[in-house]
Amino acid sequence: MYYEQEEPVDQNTSHDDSNQRQELEKAKRRELTIKYRTLIKKYEDLKQAPEENTFEVLPAGVDEANTLFADVKGTYEASLDSKVLILTSELGIKHAQNLRIDGSVFDRNKYFICLQKYAEALPFSSYNSSSSRARAYPVNCNKLGALATKAMNRVPTTDFMLGPLNIKSRIRKRMTKVREAAVVTKVVRPQQVVQSDLNMQENDTTANVQMLYSLIEKNGPYKLFEFVINPYSFGQSVENLFYLSFLIRDGKARITNQNGELVLDRATPPTHDDFSSGVQKKQIVMELDSFVWAKLIKMYKIESPIIPDRSPTSSISSTSFQQYC
Repeated sequence: MYYEQEEPVDQNTSHDDSNQRQELEKAKRRELTIKYRTLIKKYEDLKQAPEENTFEVLPAGVDEANTLFADVKGTYEASLDSKVLILTSELGIKHAQNLRIDGSVFDRNKYFICLQKYAEALPFSSYNSSSSRARAYPVNCNKLGALATKAMNRVPTTDFMLGPLNIKSRIRKRMTKVREAAVVTKVVRPQQVVQSDLNMQENDTTANVQMLYSLIEKNGPYKLFEFVINPYSFGQSVENLFYLSFLIRDGKARITNQNGELVLDRATPPTHDDFSSGVQKKQIVMELDSFVWAKLIKMYKIESPIIPDRSPTSSISSTSFQQYC
C-alpha cells in the first residue's frame, strides 16, 4: 500500500498565466475596437459624400459588423456595434431616397436605334408593299423573337405594355402664404371739446331759460303741455321741459292742478323767511316719449309751438360730434 505524492503547484507560474491571459484579452479588445472604429469612419465618410456603389458597400459592412459582434464581451464594444448599426440604417435611408424609379432616365429614341441595329433592318422589298405595318417596322422579327426566347422560362405570348415610356417627375409646388393687404377704412373720431364749446352751450341754455321766463311773465298762465310741446320736433319738446325745470327749481315758475289740468304760471321766488315759516319746494320727474308726444298734439290740437322753434344749428347734439376721414 502506497500513496502518490501530488506535485506542488507553483503560485508564481499560475499568476504569470493569469497575467498573460489578461494581456491577450486586452490586446484582443484593442484590435476589436480598432476594427469597429475603422468601420465607423468608413460609414461617416460615405454619409458626407455618398458614392454610386453605396448600396453594394452596405451589405458587406453589415456582414463585417456581424463577424465582429461575435467577439464582443464588453459594454464599450457593444456601444460601438450599435453606432455601426445606426450609421448603416441612416445610409440605407439616404440611398433609398436618392434612387430614381420614375423612369425619367430612359432614352426611348436610343432604345429603338439599338433595337433596329440588332434586328438588322431588312429592305422594303422583303415585305409585302401593301402592308402598312411592314412599311412602318422593317425589322427582322424572327431574330428578336429568338433573343427574347432565351430570356424567358415560359412560352412567349402576346402581351401589352401598360403606361407611357417617358414619365415626367412631378414637381412639388411650395405654397407661400400671402399677406392680406391692409384694408383702408375711414376713421371716425369724436371732435375734441374745448372750453369755448362748453361756454357756448351754457350760454344757449341760459338764453333759452330766460326766453321761457319772458313768455310766462308776459302771456301766462299757460296749460303746461300746450306750452312745452313743439308739434314739429319731439327733441325740442324734451328740451323745453328741461329748460322749464330750471325755472321751477329757482321758484320763478310753478305748476298747479286746476280742475285736473296742469297749469303753468310765473311765481315769486320764496325768501328765507318763507322757508322758515314752512314753505317747501316740490319737484317731480316727468316722462315724455314719442308716443305720448304725438298723443298730446292730437289731444290739445296743437298746430304751432308757443315756444319759438329753434334752428338745428343751435342744438347741442349738432355741435357735439364731427366725422373726420
